[in-house]
Amino acid sequence: MFGDRRRVVSKSEARKKLMQGIDLLADTVSCTLGPKGRNVILQRVYNKSRVTKDGVSVADEFFLEDPVEDIGAQLIKEAAQRTATDAGDGTTTATILARSLIKEGMYYIDQIEGVQHNPVDINKGIDIAVAEILKMIKDQALPVDINTQELEHVATISANNDPELGKIVTEAVSAVGKDGKVVMDYSKDNTTYTELIEGTVWNQGIYSAHFVTNSNEEEIELIKPLILVSNFKFSSDKEIYPFLKYAESKNRSLLIICEELEKTAFSYTLNASVQGHVRVAVVRPPGLSNMRSFMLGDVATITGATLRDYNKGDKIAEFTANQYGEAEKVLVSRTHTIITGGAGDPIKIEERKNAILENIKKAPKGIDDRHSDRLSKMFSGISTVHIGANSELEQKEKKDRIEDAILATQSALHEGIIPGGGVSLYKAGKHILKNKYNVDNDDILLGIRIVGKSCLEPFYTILDNAAKELDDKTETAIETIKNTGYNANNDTYIKDMMVEGIIDPAKVTRAALENAASVAKMILTSEAVVYYSENHLAESIKMDPGNVR
Repeated sequence: MFGDRRRVVSKSEARKKLMQGIDLLADTVSCTLGPKGRNVILQRVYNKSRVTKDGVSVADEFFLEDPVEDIGAQLIKEAAQRTATDAGDGTTTATILARSLIKEGMYYIDQIEGVQHNPVDINKGIDIAVAEILKMIKDQALPVDINTQELEHVATISANNDPELGKIVTEAVSAVGKDGKVVMDYSKDNTTYTELIEGTVWNQGIYSAHFVTNSNEEEIELIKPLILVSNFKFSSDKEIYPFLKYAESKNRSLLIICEELEKTAFSYTLNASVQGHVRVAVVRPPGLSNMRSFMLGDVATITGATLRDYNKGDKIAEFTANQYGEAEKVLVSRTHTIITGGAGDPIKIEERKNAILENIKKAPKGIDDRHSDRLSKMFSGISTVHIGANSELEQKEKKDRIEDAILATQSALHEGIIPGGGVSLYKAGKHILKNKYNVDNDDILLGIRIVGKSCLEPFYTILDNAAKELDDKTETAIETIKNTGYNANNDTYIKDMMVEGIIDPAKVTRAALENAASVAKMILTSEAVVYYSENHLAESIKMDPGNVR
């Protein structure tokens, strides 16, 4: 339908327009980098404007008027978004790296002094250099443990050098480990603090508010309960009666995990609870869709129960006493179910955790996130950081910094730490530029050099944002002496960045470089842009909004 309404721009003209959009986004995002980085104010049409120093949040707001410039901005935005997904931080670094790689590459792809450079070969050189730098980062990385000063340094730096938030985030992450779940919530006052929910947690609360018999209570607490782990649908009082009767005979409280309590079964269960025959809580199973059966199996393993699965032919009437699970305590609120002190076999529990970790490694993107979420909820508990501030604007800005700090500390636990402040990439870049490569293709060699030069840019951007320049002697020392660097926060030369706590998660730096290179290579091998002109696109949307792709 739109074939006669598209426009085409190609070769140097296309590259020029794309670069203008890339520069506009990168210039705006890069001002946030480093301890002296600035905030960016984001206008909202229907909500209050937002102030943030989070690179990917800034990038997400970019939609430019010129369609080709906008395509450039959207493409480079991918580097930041992928890095945020992979490592949770490093989005500004990824944007700066991607812009530099593209700008340098485009300079040579356009004929310089009559020489035509091949973008495919330049990309081969980029791959060679990136692989070498990633190996350097991996070899340099030092492991870091929970509840350590190094981890707190990572959190503090990522929270924009806020020691108080760094300490709070470290406590939250350390409480649940590198695979644990840390969530954020707004505090009721201006106090920011961490709350840990230990045990097995999932987002299904009380089946019905009627089960909370005391109006002053917000939750049901069961001490040493029997636990029915199932996806049964109880349709009558006759089906639910044996479970309630057995718990009453043993003088035990009862947690019923089931898919549904239909009218008569619900009434009978509620009546037994209200009259005090048995203290009972009913909740729906954890998880959604196909994850539900996995997570029910987790709960069964943790509590020592036998999972009763309606979909596999298990019958309600065939349930036996030895198929109940047990726990020290169950707490069911209006929104969550928490099991602590499950009576499952520790060996089987550990085997199940290891199986989930294998699933995470093998699963595709998106699915692995579900298994990670499952691991944290079932086996690690949940840390909640309650965010307090004196205004909504300040609260949201603090939320961005805390989110970055949480993800950065977890990244550090996964792949270790390296010297921060842009120094590790700077040293790697200098190494690439000085190394002699046995390559007989000038364009491949050019790609290698482009990566080397681009890796200097994050460090120089930090200096620019701090309005500082280094003398040649200091810059040479940083380049040549291991772990040396510069603290832009107080304008001092640092003999050992690791000792001083100016550190970055290796995973963040790795992800930033990988994603920047990936996006840059796509753009460098593009020769034309096909787009809708603004007027024709607006007209087309008005005529048939379903056809816009």
